[in-house]
Amino acid sequence: MDDKKVKAFHLDDMEWMEIYDEHMKSFIYDKRMIDATEEGIMVNFSRYPAGYYKTPHRHHCSHGIYVIQGKLRTDEGVYGPGSFVWHSEGSLARHGATDEEDCIFLFITNKPFDIIYE
Repeated sequence: MDDKKVKAFHLDDMEWMEIYDEHMKSFIYDKRMIDATEEGIMVNFSRYPAGYYKTPHRHHCSHGIYVIQGKLRTDEGVYGPGSFVWHSEGSLARHGATDEEDCIFLFITNKPFDIIYE
């Protein structure tokens, strides 16, 4: 018998978790759904405040960002709602929100999340 259950999340009922980014001296916000320690992947509903732009960094995981609202700024371009931006494991990444508005997105990793600043 398989005892695994469906996990469902109603994002409007979840509070934003305020997360202090020590490196950036700024806050970002998450609604955490799937934890990599349990499932091997991580899935968060996240928000970068307007003007937040993370310095260059790498991860030991691949990660994708599906933009829901606002615009995601990267060194390669600016991506609006409906865009999916994928960073392969170990690639140099820099991303955040534009200066004009917050960026709300779905954040997905293929392994536990870590961050190494350049």
